[in-house]
Amino acid sequence: MGNSKSRSQQDRFLVSVSKPGNSSTQAVSFEHSPLVLFAIAGNRYNRLAGRLFKERHQESLMTWRVLGLLASKQRASVAFAAQTTGIDKAAVSRTLNQLEESGLALSEAPTADPRRKTWWLSEEGYELHEAMLVTSLELHRKLLKGLSSNETVELARLLTVVANNFDERPTD
Repeated sequence: MGNSKSRSQQDRFLVSVSKPGNSSTQAVSFEHSPLVLFAIAGNRYNRLAGRLFKERHQESLMTWRVLGLLASKQRASVAFAAQTTGIDKAAVSRTLNQLEESGLALSEAPTADPRRKTWWLSEEGYELHEAMLVTSLELHRKLLKGLSSNETVELARLLTVVANNFDERPTD
């Protein structure tokens, strides 16, 4: 019984399409699949935010994500930053090193092992964060326009559920 419910839920995300030779197949619906819509929204956000941060602040979206994390969570490790942002450790590490070289972040290694470093923003890093925050909040207003306060809270809750599902391994 669980399989038939799961199967009918999956069917809502599919469309029948004609193939050459009068046969048909199924394809994922670009209008009804939440994950396709989620990916499209994410791609559009990345493109728009990346362009705005570059134009207004001469910084990348990746820089914004790491600045935002460090502003809200002092003394973050690369592993914590990667887990929290969903970005791979190598990219986070590169960005943190660039921020440090630019004087925007500081680090400390409690041992000789550089992988144990913790990172935080410098005063200049907080200043850049505050400037970029204005752009981020503008994006929030633009992209959440038309949603009520309750719908925005529910959207955040639903996206958290989906994000947490990434941590689970698919089963057969």
